[in-house]
Amino acid sequence: MCVDTNDQYVVFADIINKITRSSGKIAPILLVLSTSSLLLLDQRTLQIKYRVPAAEIYRMSLSPYLDDIAVFHVKASEFGRKKGDFVFETAHVIEIVTKMFLVVQNATGKPPEIHISTEFEANFGQQTVIFNFKYVGMSELAQGPPKVTRKANRMEIIV
Repeated sequence: MCVDTNDQYVVFADIINKITRSSGKIAPILLVLSTSSLLLLDQRTLQIKYRVPAAEIYRMSLSPYLDDIAVFHVKASEFGRKKGDFVFETAHVIEIVTKMFLVVQNATGKPPEIHISTEFEANFGQQTVIFNFKYVGMSELAQGPPKVTRKANRMEIIV
């Protein structure tokens, strides 16, 4: 990885879907957890798009449903104010949250908060967005990925 940023050791790596803050659309991206940070890379060129030091991640939010979505909350530092929190969709949500938990705990000496709820807030730069998860049961919708829609300051996920 990168010796000058102390990201030599990879803890976890996977191609996941990043849910865009603006529209709720998904974009595939390579997520890499190193011993000191979260890196998001372009899956084709392997160029680093974002690097978030582990100490900047203070909470992870999940719904109680099988929607494979996790929100990583970033402190309101210079980076966090510009971009805000990250929203991911992955079949390996438990593994990513577990590994990130350990990386943050090792980097800061204290564990990040884990928040499980059908509704929570996320920071998208200059805006606070409310995530709302709705479970519709066994319909034809349940066969595919969750349906994500963004309306004003609400992100609705139908599972």
